Amino acid sequence: MKFDKQDTNIAKTIAIIMMYIHHSFFGTESYMGYTFSFAPFGESRTIAIAQLFKVCVTVFVFLSAYGITISFMKREEKELQVPLKELFVDDFCRWIKLISGFFVIYILAQIFSFLGRNNTEVYGTGIKRVVYTVLDVFGLANIFNTPTFNPTWWYMGLAVLILLIILSLTVYKK
Repeated sequence: MKFDKQDTNIAKTIAIIMMYIHHSFFGTESYMGYTFSFAPFGESRTIAIAQLFKVCVTVFVFLSAYGITISFMKREEKELQVPLKELFVDDFCRWIKLISGFFVIYILAQIFSFLGRNNTEVYGTGIKRVVYTVLDVFGLANIFNTPTFNPTWWYMGLAVLILLIILSLTVYKK
């Protein structure tokens, strides 16, 4: 039995649905002011299930590590013929692919920040604001323990850290 890209995409879709349910129904305060029918489970059971769906983070971490490990193993087979510079470029391109989707979300969050938090409130002023913004934009805020516009973006730091570890292993093996 092999867990291929299609299986990974199915698992990611399930994890996204779990994340949506978790964030929508983890407690009464998340849907206060709205009317819902909790049939067939009832409100308390729906909240209990939504709280269990926090496991979606673990699913994403596993899928990320699994995918990177498989690609690393494939790359390891041909690594003797590939120069280190090319491997570094591959890892950099992987990071760009990962972070590019995050850029869109970050920009949208900044555009709609008038509805809640604003940039100055989060990052402060002066050079600190610039540094903190750059770290947050590149998914590094949690790695460097600096302010982040959205605390749920900690996952980007983990994903970037996984890529840095893979890059380090590549350099170390060479």
